[in-house]
Amino acid sequence: MTQKMDCHFGVRHIYTESAGLPEETIVSLQEARVQCSTDLVEEDDDILRKLRAATEDAEEYTARKFLTQKCTIVWDRWPDSSRGFFRVPFGRLKNLDLLEYTTADGVSHQLHLVTQILINKYIEPARIVLAKGFSWPSGELSPVAPIKAVIECGYGQPEDVPAGIKEAVLLHLGHMYAHRESVVVGDRSSVDSRELAMGSKHLLNKFRLWSSF
Repeated sequence: MTQKMDCHFGVRHIYTESAGLPEETIVSLQEARVQCSTDLVEEDDDILRKLRAATEDAEEYTARKFLTQKCTIVWDRWPDSSRGFFRVPFGRLKNLDLLEYTTADGVSHQLHLVTQILINKYIEPARIVLAKGFSWPSGELSPVAPIKAVIECGYGQPEDVPAGIKEAVLLHLGHMYAHRESVVVGDRSSVDSRELAMGSKHLLNKFRLWSSF
């Protein structure tokens, strides 16, 4: 049964970490001001904080990264057969920079990305699969973060992000700004005000990576 599950659904990650948040935002400050119906310069810092928070909420809902960035992905086991694969989170995989594993003795090994590994970027989530004639490594893995990949993913620059995503983020920003007295950015206790509105969800549903949930 486990083998069948791997062949159909792949091995899911157990941890992800971004190398650093992009400095750019998916919409301009001017667009954000218009959405919030303000032109007060003294509001800019607050608007930018809320814009980043709105973007994070939309990324979490869709299970995507919108702007191109590098991320580290961790898996805790190999696929159970040569037909099994690793599912790569976040969508729009651009590059696989590294795939390494650490054995129980603490020694790290890299898989050769040209000869041993194939990347299927044309489905979402993308898949890391074995090249023909190869097998996944054997031996006991480290109990801590045993298999790691470094990937580059995202739509690209702000102009490459779909309009529907931008509109959803602007709608969410407007909601957060209108209820700013009850929204504390970074405080998940203000969950009601941070909840995506139905309009935002409707726009984002077509971009959501449902198989990531």
